[in-house]
Amino acid sequence: MAGKQTKVSRWLDEKLQAWRATQSEGRAGVTQFARHIGITRDDLNNYLLRGARPEGEKLRRIARALGPEIYDLLGLTRPDPQVRQVLAAFLRLSAEKRLVAEAVLTRPGVLDTVGQTLAALGASRLPRHSARAQWKKLIDQLDDDQVQELLSVARDLRRAEQEGRER
Repeated sequence: MAGKQTKVSRWLDEKLQAWRATQSEGRAGVTQFARHIGITRDDLNNYLLRGARPEGEKLRRIARALGPEIYDLLGLTRPDPQVRQVLAAFLRLSAEKRLVAEAVLTRPGVLDTVGQTLAALGASRLPRHSARAQWKKLIDQLDDDQVQELLSVARDLRRAEQEGRER
């Protein structure tokens, strides 16, 4: 490999060579490797030969295909898989439910209360199905008025935040 040598370019070249060793002849080119990791040949050549740094979605695709150590090579913190799962779940929510989730997440006391409730249920000597029934009952007690109150708080917080930015 000729070009600007970087930690990332050396690592990608090693991954390319290892991948080539697993492929049948004629199907182990740079273009096929780029497809395999979900980026274009031009992008791969930029990383291999020109010292460019992968960013954003391209970085995530490379990490998914080849391993998260690329973040280490770039001096970046590896993404937390739980954060990714929470973000994916959040993005599937309706706009109204996102506001509720935002209100809950921005008010640490709510999370503490939920945690204490879960801990109390876990420590309960009641049979597991009974604890689940109690938890469901607690959730069911969150009526429409309480949901609307959470939405109102979320809207007020968002409005105050926007007004603060405009000043």
